[in-house]
Amino acid sequence: MNYREVTIYTGEVYNVPSNINRLDDKATHGWQVRYGETKEAFFADGINDRAGAEKALKKAIEELKKRIAILEAPTRLRTNPCAHKNTELPAGVSGPTLRFRKGRNTAEISYQVSFPRFGLASTTKKVYVGTENTATQEKHAEAIEMAIKIRNEAVEKYQFEATEHKRKTAEET
Repeated sequence: MNYREVTIYTGEVYNVPSNINRLDDKATHGWQVRYGETKEAFFADGINDRAGAEKALKKAIEELKKRIAILEAPTRLRTNPCAHKNTELPAGVSGPTLRFRKGRNTAEISYQVSFPRFGLASTTKKVYVGTENTATQEKHAEAIEMAIKIRNEAVEKYQFEATEHKRKTAEET
């Protein structure tokens, strides 16, 4: 887990994992766990004698570890198409694109798939449809189906690897 230093209203400094935030205002002092789609959990300091903040943080860390153990890791992969996308294709799939190769008179048609890789830079895969002369509606439909399948498998693998990594690092702390 990634940690950062947080100074609370009393001046004390704590080493706090990401996904745990400090809330301090007039009437509220405590730690909030934000992980996954579930409701946030709040752990109040309880007493204003400075002793409660450390206990509340320990409880918040326990709750965070519980959530990491059972929930998928949050990722920033786009799952819904952008509002300005003007095709019916899902997020991560675009096209068709025409490409003229050197020395050829006809364009090749393909769809592009954003291929996320956990721990590595994302890459782009191309799904070939055919040339201008050989492309048909059936070939387009097959290529779109294949592109969506490639994207879904890559997202599933990315999600699995991100979750495994998150759980492994949570166990180490």
